[in-house]
Amino acid sequence: MQSINKRMKKIMQEHLLPAGYEFQKVLADFERLSSGKELFDGKALAEMAECDDNNIRYETLKRFVSDVLPHYDDIWAEQSEIRRAVVQAVKKARNVQLRPVVTPQGNLPGKTVADIVEISADIIDNIRYGDIVATFDSIFDLYSSASSPKERERWICSTKTFAEHNMSVWRQSWAIVQAQIAKIISALTDIELVISRQFIVEMLDEVLEC
Repeated sequence: MQSINKRMKKIMQEHLLPAGYEFQKVLADFERLSSGKELFDGKALAEMAECDDNNIRYETLKRFVSDVLPHYDDIWAEQSEIRRAVVQAVKKARNVQLRPVVTPQGNLPGKTVADIVEISADIIDNIRYGDIVATFDSIFDLYSSASSPKERERWICSTKTFAEHNMSVWRQSWAIVQAQIAKIISALTDIELVISRQFIVEMLDEVLEC
């Protein structure tokens, strides 16, 4: 009996416990994908763009990043719609009054425009190479219309990420990103160049970096 008990313990430790753990991971992945599908089917892009509560908008954006964005079959086919919705979400968030997050234990500080901008900028950074002109226009628009110096700083960060020399892109298309950025900047009006001087300087600094 002692020998049988030892063998049973060995089987449990080496096979049953790891199998149980793997089943738990499969269940967690299934629930996460189901949540993402529910969010996607529920028109998440429209919800995060049109919502009148920045707390809800932030949670929708957060779930979109974790449960939807990684599971697109072809994200490049959807990047235009995603970018458009994110830009709208930021602009709408600027005009929404700050509200506390209500919980049974009491209220928590509500999500600010800066919170919305941070997660929205991450999404735009993620799809920045899908359409170089559209990405430039989006970041330029959001920088130019930013509601605070802090927000402008975040879009400057996206500017640097966008214009930097990415070796994986270079291996495929050489300096196509930097060439297109330079072409876009050369077409800007004098007024646009003056208004967005820091934006342009930071971007060109990355473009000309060797």
